[in-house]
Amino acid sequence: MEHLNPEPLEKRVHAALRSLPDRRAPDSLAARVQAEIERRAAIPWWHKSLAYWPQWARGSFLAGAGVSMVGLLVFMTVATGVESSRWGDALKPWFAFAHRALAVVTWTGDFVSLLIGSIPPLWLYGGLALIAATYLSLFGLGATAYRVLWTHR
Repeated sequence: MEHLNPEPLEKRVHAALRSLPDRRAPDSLAARVQAEIERRAAIPWWHKSLAYWPQWARGSFLAGAGVSMVGLLVFMTVATGVESSRWGDALKPWFAFAHRALAVVTWTGDFVSLLIGSIPPLWLYGGLALIAATYLSLFGLGATAYRVLWTHR
């Protein structure tokens, strides 16, 4: 049995597939597609996802949700008899955590900036050149191995 290289095999398969006649779509397909397009167009915007809503409706919804949240908090405060200062006490740990997280992110950014600033530019360029050379050699070795394995089969 003759072993074929990928290129001639690809050309033969491509020619064989091109010689086949085109498949006809069912006669009812165009009508079904048109009916589905019309059905989707007839769906009102409030039955669709929020992304399809008009801008004014999205804004009204978000404003209403915010007002509802504030109203709920006020109702809970009045209904349970909790003083408003106790809400601040209840939320204080969350604000402290957010403040600490922001401090960690800020410190990390300052540290990385100081670290990068202390490395001589020649070393940075040399490191980038080394990474590029390593990547290119890996790509070249992979391409060579592929070529050798396919031609010696």
